[in-house]
Amino acid sequence: PIIISGGQVFADSGTEATVAEKVLLELSVPPQQIFTDTEARNTTENAVNVAALCREQQWQKIVLVTSAFHMPRSVLNFADKGLDIVPFPCDYQLSGKMQLSIFSFMPQGFALELSAMALKEYLGLLALKIL
Repeated sequence: PIIISGGQVFADSGTEATVAEKVLLELSVPPQQIFTDTEARNTTENAVNVAALCREQQWQKIVLVTSAFHMPRSVLNFADKGLDIVPFPCDYQLSGKMQLSIFSFMPQGFALELSAMALKEYLGLLALKIL
């Protein structure tokens, strides 16, 4: 079975889980193998809702698939839910060989985006540890 967890991100696009379910169906995954959680709005709710479904279905071990940069926070969220978690990170953010030029010292949009992603993850990890 495949569990997809993710709620509404954009008002006009459907839930993350519904969009991912459509992709799986297009890849010929049998519908009875797909379980969705469309209510979760964040990683903590993903973990709570998936753990509840696993208890209901009597599943003990899950493979947790998410972006590599997001995996540490995801594992922390799932850690105390009574499940055997096997992390499977994907979507690694890699950089190629660094070549310095005059443009290396100019602000670039992608660098700001990467910094924002990192900051969100570090703040999320901090919040989990202090709350």
